[in-house]
Amino acid sequence: MGHAYNADDLLDEKSQALENALYVALNTLEESAIMADRMALRARGRGQVHAAARFEGRAKEARQKAVVIRRILTEETSDTAR
Repeated sequence: MGHAYNADDLLDEKSQALENALYVALNTLEESAIMADRMALRARGRGQVHAAARFEGRAKEARQKAVVIRRILTEETSDTAR
């Protein structure tokens, strides 16, 4: 006999997959922000003020998105603990 999934098992599996995807997205956004900061610093050092401002804007946007995802993950963790 094969393993029969019930609704709870399927929901747990999908929830875990979603959580994993959110952690990947969070890490990617944080890495993007760090990279954009480095590029902004280099651009500013070369006198490329407009390029530096664009990179700084990208870093800020990535960090804002990361905050939202981190909040979702934190709420999920605290909800699970209850």
